[in-house]
Formats: sequence, C-alpha cells, structure tokens
Amino acid sequence: MASIEFNLFRAKLWPTMISQYLKRPRLIKLRIAASAALVFMFALLILRIWSFLRVGMHVLRFPFQLDYGEGIVWQQALMILTSEAYGRIDDFPAIVFHYPPIYHLVTRGIAGLSGGDMLYTGRAVSIGSTLFTALVIGLIIIRAAPLDTSRITRFMAGACGALSIFCLWPVLIWANLMRVDMLALLFSFLGYWIGLRAFERPVYIHVAALCFVAAVYTKQTSISAPVALFSLMFWLRRPFLALGGFALCAIWGTVILVLLFWLTEGGFVRHIILYNINQFEWSRIEIFLNGVVTQHMLFFWVALSWVLLSNSDRKIADRKDRYVNPTTQTVTKIYSDITYLGILFYFAATTLMLVTIGKLGSNINYLIEWLLTIALLVGTSMFDVIRLAIEGKGDQMSNARLGLCIAAPIAIAIQTLLIHETNFDALQQQVPQFKTLSARIQAADKPVISDDMVILLRSGKKVTWEPAIFAQLGNLGVWDERPFVKRIKKGELAMFITVTSRGDKLFDSRFSPAIADAIDEAYPVKENFAGYTLHLPRPGSPKLVRNNY
Repeated sequence: MASIEFNLFRAKLWPTMISQYLKRPRLIKLRIAASAALVFMFALLILRIWSFLRVGMHVLRFPFQLDYGEGIVWQQALMILTSEAYGRIDDFPAIVFHYPPIYHLVTRGIAGLSGGDMLYTGRAVSIGSTLFTALVIGLIIIRAAPLDTSRITRFMAGACGALSIFCLWPVLIWANLMRVDMLALLFSFLGYWIGLRAFERPVYIHVAALCFVAAVYTKQTSISAPVALFSLMFWLRRPFLALGGFALCAIWGTVILVLLFWLTEGGFVRHIILYNINQFEWSRIEIFLNGVVTQHMLFFWVALSWVLLSNSDRKIADRKDRYVNPTTQTVTKIYSDITYLGILFYFAATTLMLVTIGKLGSNINYLIEWLLTIALLVGTSMFDVIRLAIEGKGDQMSNARLGLCIAAPIAIAIQTLLIHETNFDALQQQVPQFKTLSARIQAADKPVISDDMVILLRSGKKVTWEPAIFAQLGNLGVWDERPFVKRIKKGELAMFITVTSRGDKLFDSRFSPAIADAIDEAYPVKENFAGYTLHLPRPGSPKLVRNNY
C-alpha cells in the first residue's frame, strides 16, 4: 500500500516538475537536458565496455575457430623462429606468410613465458591491444581540448572517445581474434600521439618513428599514421621535423628489412611482396562501406556535424602562428589546435586508404583504423556538450551548436544500443561436434586440408596448405597448382573440410576448377558435420604409406 501511495505521489509531482523546468531560463533548461543526455550516454558506454570484457572472457575460453584467418596466423607463429618461416612454396607442405613477424613474435614470446595456449594468448594480445588503443585515443582527445577547457571536461571527452570504440562492430569482432590488426593499430595510434608531442619536443619524433616502424612490421599496410603526421608537419611549416621523422622510419625500416632478408635468404621479401598479392574488385569497396556506414550512421552524423560547426573556432586552415609562449617569447601554434588538425589529417589519410578494401583478401578489418579516427572526432564533439552541462558555458554558442549538445550524446547512446553481441551459447552448443571432428582428424594417417585451420592445430596436426591464398596465387600464375592436383588424385590426403560446397561463391574463391575437379574425383563422398562439408574418399580406398607432415 505504501508503495502504491509513493508512486501516486511521484505521479502528482511530475506535472509540477515539468512546469518548473519550462519556467527556467533557456540556458538552464539546455544545461539540464545536456546533463541528462550525458548521464544516459555514459551509462550505456560503461555497459558497452563491460559487455566487451565479458565477451573477451568467453573468447579466451573458446578452443576452436572464430575466424578463418586465426588458424594460419597460429601456424605462422609456431613456425616463425624456425627455418620454415618465409620458406619456399613450390613443394608440399607450403605456407605463405601474409604478414611481417612482430605479432607472431609477441604472441609466441608471451605464450612461452606464461606457458599458455597459443590461440588464447594471441586473442589476449588483440584484446589488450584494443584496450590500450582506446586509452591512447582518449589521450589524443584530451590533448585536442581548447586551452581554456577544464580538466574534468577534458577527461570526460577523452573517456567518451575511448569508450565509443566499443560501439564499432568491426572493432568488437577483430578485437577478439588471433589476428595482427589490433596490435598494429596500437603501434600506429601510439606513434601518432607521441608524434604530435614532437611539435613541442622534437626528440619525441625518434620514439614516434620506432612505433610507426613497429606498426608496419606488424601489418605492412599500416602507413596512414606516418603519412598523416608527416603531412601535418609539412602543412604547419615544420619540414625539417617531417623529413627527420621520415628519415628515421626509412633507416630503421631498411635495417630491419635487410636483417629479415638475410635471415630468411630472401624469403621475407618474396612472401610479403610477391606472394601476398590479391586481385582487385571495385564493387567490394561499395559493399563494405555501405554496410559499415549504415551500421554507424549516428557516429558519422555526430562527427561531421561537429566538424562543420566548430570549423570557425578552430581556424583549421590557418597555418599562421597564433600563440606566444610567455616564458620563451617564442611564437608557436597552439598545441591543442595542432592536435585537432592532426585528427583531421589522420581521418583524411585513413579515408584514402579505404581503397584497399577492394583487395579480394580484405575484410572489415580494413575499415577499423578509419572508424577509430571517427571515434576521435566523436570524442572531440563532447567538449561543447560537457562545457554546457557541467560549466554552464553556452552563451557564445550558436543555436545549431546548442542543439548538437543535446542531440550528440543521445545519438551516441542510441548507437550503443544498435550493437549485436556474439551468440556464444550457439557456439558452445557446437563444441561437442567440434571435439568429435577433432578426434577424427587426429586419427587420420594423412594430412587434412581444412577451411578451419584452428581445428587442425587443436587436433595436433599442422596446417600444410591454405586454400584462399593459393587460389589467388594460382589465378595470378605465381604458383603452379598441377603438382598439388596430382597429389589429390593420388589420394595423398585424408580428407578436405570446407565451409561450403562447390558452386558456392566462397568455395569457388578458395578452390580452382582443377582442384575442385580433383577433389570430386578422389574424394566423392560428402558428409555434413559440425557445420562443415567433409569430402571423403570412397569406402575401401587403398591407404598409402602414412605421411608425417
């Protein structure tokens, strides 16, 4: 009864509260609305990172494949310190090394020191890299705050930008995989943050250059950050700083390249340049961009709106000196404006790099760096919102900016609700079947070719051949598939495990017509198991001598 009376009492108060709110001055009403929107936004962002950490714990306990590329990266990490690394591919088994060695060395080193499972360690490296990247994004946003911004406003805006990356679904997917991308992005953003500090202390350019080189030797396409930073330095008339940074990157990069060339007898260059080539389809760019932009439309709207409305304050096109240091009496451009301009340059560089999505081997991971620069802009959009909500500073804002102060946090909050989480219950239900399939692979007395390479390694087998990359090399004439076709026809393999069957676009992209014909001839029995298609030899086919690959 008391509860009912209390609810009625609250219901009677609502009209009074609304009436009092409407009678308040306009700026106070906007401040209250902005404060409520901020609380709503941060509550959902905190829930989002909690969800990310909870999913990460599931990922670190899931023993099988989450992505096609995990198995080959795991196999490469196992081989990276052996003579087989970046070896020849004209025989069988043959492995193409798609990436430089830093991620493999880091994962192998941590797994060796901790005694942990290599797959779980690789995923942990990606999760940790994502969390540290979020931290660096927050630091860049804090540095971009106008000089008269309070400490609490800087911190809250940085926190918003950092937390917002956990609303980007490509990040949520790739952060949990044994893939090289998130570690490369950590090096890129760390180098960019340190490089922005080099405008005040040029010695920092040495550290930034090392980070950029580390990023490139983690994933060779990680060039957006140095391109953006050195372009910014030229734009702001610091050519010697830019040329010094470029020279340091070139020197360190060349030294490491020569060392890897010597250690692998030229194999590193062959794999990274000659073998790691892909055909190009312009239609892929449109497909991926449409999907990502549609999923993150509210983020794009917030970022673009704030950039357009704040342009007059920032004077981003003004390259003239604007700030006199009272101690040294030297005239420099305000570091916060340099940082903000640096964010725009980074966004422009990553936008140009979107063309790489057209490679057949690309996926949504090629969009992550671009989306993270969007998160930087989203974070900087919070300066006005927090100033209005906490400090009550809104007298100098236009009506459009005041409106954005209310709409932006609401849009970000709604964006957090649009994210679909991974259904781990469905994956866990498949574990018994995966274990059964793993036992069958383990009992095989010949090599197994599988789209799921994690299950091969989990079964104690080596990955001896990766379908997707060799299909591309065969199409481009870099690899001769005829010896491999002969092996298939002779029955030198135990089985093929594919995600789909012949006639499906994915299957046809991984197996050439000649290889598919050979599989149909020598492995005509098809069995659907654990979500895969097993291609098996005819019952009673003679077994060859066991091959210990």
